Amino acid sequence: MPQYPDLLKPESEQRIVLPSGLEVELPKTSPLFRKWTDPLPADTYNKKPVLEFNGEMVFAELAILRIFERDGWEGRWIDSFSNKYRIGYWGEDTTKDLPARQTAIPSWDSIRALANCEGGCFDVFCWRGGSVMFAEAKWKAHDTIRLAQRQWLQTALDAGIPLDSFLIVEWGFDSPRTGKSRPPLSKELQLSVFRRDGWICRWCNRPVIFAPVMKYLERELRKSGRIEPLSYYHAHWTRDGAPLLDELGAVIDHVEAFSAGGTHNKKNFATACNKCNGRKSATPIAEWNKRFQRKPIKGKYGEPQHWDGLSALFLILAQRDRSGLTASERDWLKVLGEAVADCS
Repeated sequence: MPQYPDLLKPESEQRIVLPSGLEVELPKTSPLFRKWTDPLPADTYNKKPVLEFNGEMVFAELAILRIFERDGWEGRWIDSFSNKYRIGYWGEDTTKDLPARQTAIPSWDSIRALANCEGGCFDVFCWRGGSVMFAEAKWKAHDTIRLAQRQWLQTALDAGIPLDSFLIVEWGFDSPRTGKSRPPLSKELQLSVFRRDGWICRWCNRPVIFAPVMKYLERELRKSGRIEPLSYYHAHWTRDGAPLLDELGAVIDHVEAFSAGGTHNKKNFATACNKCNGRKSATPIAEWNKRFQRKPIKGKYGEPQHWDGLSALFLILAQRDRSGLTASERDWLKVLGEAVADCS
């Protein structure tokens, strides 16, 4: 399993339907980058968004490459449209061929030919030791996975490249009010917040559900022979595909919004259900407390004392077959297992 750079550690998965009909779930991360605020050059590669990373003017693909390079990886931006391997864009020496040993993993030309498409290669290819990584940059709410990319992905998987060697980087712009990038939350910290709050939404007092367990509940039913459509799990927690998660999926919310200057630490974190998290958004806490909200639940016979969001059930179901676990789920399995051991 590749060791991801801290700034690109997967936080979720993205479900992709391949041309063959097979569904796969790729690790996904959602970093925030600063927009370049100085004057733009005349050439922005057909008006691509220009970012600032550590003082350098870059495109998103190069920002991702720089993060990997800073973590000890070597790599290239695979510019399929220009058929170039890039390490930069403006200035001199911006292209660099792949080392001979990397062109055979397998070669880009062979995958492209087998995929029967000109483009589709993931944007950034990196390697370190015996690990390789293909990262696809997607501007949040602007870009989607194209058919050519699904064809290329299927061909690469068929060629033997493991699933956890692919990463979807769904990036966005950082808030201009803070100028800060939001670091990813470790699984240990997330679990600590959920357990501190008893897996109860801070805002409406409803019990929340650990989302991955719904995927494995659905799989158990499929294994038992159930073929009818089910709405237990969807990667995007949609109401039609996963109504329980649309309402009660467990998330970590900032009490004071990070984009408004709120701190990124445990004291400013709260367990929230998906519905309250979406409604609160970046609303200042003082204003949020005055608003009409979902009517808080209050138990007639007291509050839940032993609710765990069904996380223990996930631990049992996921351990039955580890071969299909995503990178994020493997991390959750490890963290939850250690938490259970500590309580024994």
